[in-house]
Amino acid sequence: MKFMKKNFLRVLAIVLTVAMLVTVMVTAPTVAFAEEAPKDTASQMAVDEDYGDYVIYVANSGVSNKATKSAEVSLDGYSATVDKIDAKEGKLLWNDGKGTLNFNFTVPETALYNLKIVWKPVAKGVNINVGIKIDGEYLFDGTQNAVLSRLWKNVSDEPRTDAQGNQYSQEQVETGTKIETYLSDTTGLIAEPYTFALTAGAHTITFVEPDQSFEIYGISFVAPEATQSYETVSGSYNLQEVADAPIITIQGEAAEIKSSSSIIPKSNNSDASMTPRNAYTMKINYLGGTSWQMPGEEVTWKFNVEKAGYYSLNFRCKQSDLVNGESFRWLKIDGKTPFDEAKNITFAYDTGWKYETFQNEETPYYFYLDK
Repeated sequence: MKFMKKNFLRVLAIVLTVAMLVTVMVTAPTVAFAEEAPKDTASQMAVDEDYGDYVIYVANSGVSNKATKSAEVSLDGYSATVDKIDAKEGKLLWNDGKGTLNFNFTVPETALYNLKIVWKPVAKGVNINVGIKIDGEYLFDGTQNAVLSRLWKNVSDEPRTDAQGNQYSQEQVETGTKIETYLSDTTGLIAEPYTFALTAGAHTITFVEPDQSFEIYGISFVAPEATQSYETVSGSYNLQEVADAPIITIQGEAAEIKSSSSIIPKSNNSDASMTPRNAYTMKINYLGGTSWQMPGEEVTWKFNVEKAGYYSLNFRCKQSDLVNGESFRWLKIDGKTPFDEAKNITFAYDTGWKYETFQNEETPYYFYLDK
């Protein structure tokens, strides 16, 4: 689906907060989902050590308040241990990813900050791993091998078709756009972006040996997202407007952006209520399953709001991989978490496709969407 006017676009981003996916078809107002894969004992121990290292760092920092202001890191006046840095207007090109790149910056208050990096890959390849030091030190294990994930999209709107008329997934290509990355845990144990305890005043940040060329457009320490409970957010709602809002239907397989090339549209003709469906040929009609299974992966859909109003979130889904367990998803709309409960949308085990409403007991959660 294409939209011509920017002010009519809304963005629905679903972030995997745990691990393995097993669902997908979004129908009606908006939607998404995620899951946790089993780990062997050795790998679980390693994950626990990384998690504990970060928790200890935050606890020992003595800082508990979240920042209320952000601190931009100037790209001017950088220092590097190699000469393959090209400074151009508004960006730095790190040509071979060797050596280190250092910046000075100042934060306005002693507080906890998220680290946001705006960057762009230069050539095709895998995700970029880079070390990040603050004031000359790795503050916790997760900063020694930070991951900058590439973004992917379908090369075309229409699926590919074989000689028999069966559809199969479009080729996945990189978006070629700037990417905003909030430094986060890649194990899935910590859902929120990492927080960095910084004292007011001058600091340094150093990027270490990414081993790939990439462009840097911005570095900033930003105030962590502040969210409230649905009860608080909905206190000012006028739900009489709900009935006037038309239904918006989003097909799960029509995702705009994915954070992994393995998250591809798929086909399932075993259920008569799949859309689209054909009795004789395979049709692309869902997204997910085992192709969406890593912590921190994101899927973004774009949709058009023709009339402002209150919308509930309904979806058609299946979570059949985590037997007798639950999967979880984190919902963002236009890049923001609408309320606390959206950080932990739960999907119970079931062997068949079903319709679900994002709700508290019997009452749906509502979102106000502008036109």
